Amino acid sequence: MAKFGWLDAASTGADKLDMAFAFFGVSSVDEWRDRWLSQHAGLTAYRTSPVFARQGASAAAWLRQGERLASRISTAQWSRINFERILPELRRLTRIEKPADFIPQLQRRCAECGVAVVIVRTPKGCPASGATRIRNGQAIVQLSARYLRDDSFWFTFFHEAGHLVLHENRLFLEWSENRHLDESEEREANDFAAKILIPPSQEAALSALPHDYKTIMRFARNLSVSPASWLGSFNTEAWCLGRSSTS
Repeated sequence: MAKFGWLDAASTGADKLDMAFAFFGVSSVDEWRDRWLSQHAGLTAYRTSPVFARQGASAAAWLRQGERLASRISTAQWSRINFERILPELRRLTRIEKPADFIPQLQRRCAECGVAVVIVRTPKGCPASGATRIRNGQAIVQLSARYLRDDSFWFTFFHEAGHLVLHENRLFLEWSENRHLDESEEREANDFAAKILIPPSQEAALSALPHDYKTIMRFARNLSVSPASWLGSFNTEAWCLGRSSTS
C-alpha cells in the first residue's frame, strides 16, 4: 500500500496503524475485519473461494482504493437503463490502442450513466482482475491495471458491465485465476460481454467467415471493434478453435 502511495511510506508503528485505519474508514481491527473481510466475503461472487480466504486482506485494500478513487469521480445517479443503452456505443473505443486515450473517454461516458470506472493496481498477493458494486447511488467498475492490453481489458470491462446490468445489487469480485468458474452468473456475464462485442445479428456471418487475417480485420472493422478485443470473447475463441481444427 505504501509502495503505491496509498499510505505514507515514512510512517511507523502506531502512526502506520492509524493511517491504515483511516485508509479503510474504520477505528479498530475488529471493525476492519467485520467490514472488509466478513461482509465482503459474504457478498463476493467467489465467497467460497480459497483464494479469498488466503488473499482477503490484499483484496480488501484493492477494493478500498477503488472506492477512494471512485469518490473523486463526479457521476450522475446510477441508471441501469442508461448504462445498458450506451454499451454498444462503447465498442468503438476498442479500436483506440493507447489506454491514455481510451480510458478518459470510457470514464466520461460511463459517468454520464452513474458509473465510475477506476483502474487500480493490485497489491502483492491480490489476484483480482475486476470488481463491480453499487455504493451510495454510484456504480463502480473497478479493473486491474494488469490487463490493459485490449483483448483482455475490453472483455473484462464488458463482463463487469454485464454484472451491473444483470446482477446490480451484488458485489462481484473476479479472480484472474478463476476466470472460467462454472457459475451461472459468471456465464451470464460472459455471454453478455460476448454479445456486446459480437452482436447476435452478426453471429451467422461470423460462423461463415473463412479463417484468414484479412477477413477477420474487415469483419471487425465493419463492427467498429478491434479484432483483438472480440477474439478475446469465448464465442470467438470457440469459433477460431473450431475453424483451425477443420482447416
